[in-house]
Amino acid sequence: MHFYKIVQNHISSISLYEDKEIKMIKDIYSVEPMHLLIIPKEHIEKLTNCNNKHIMLLVKIILLVSDMANKYGFGYKISSNGN
Repeated sequence: MHFYKIVQNHISSISLYEDKEIKMIKDIYSVEPMHLLIIPKEHIEKLTNCNNKHIMLLVKIILLVSDMANKYGFGYKISSNGN
């Protein structure tokens, strides 16, 4: 999977944020002026596989999206690539 390779820095990316749990990159193939991808470093195949141990990770992602939207002045929609 390409996301794993991006998180491991095997595929180059434009990183806007990274910590021990997540990496945020700019989608270089997007037709939108600002399309960001937030990739958890823990492999979670589907959003429906999340459980109580993922609560803080999910909150962190939502707060990061909100912070970036405020910082760059854009609206946002949160979606998942998983099934």
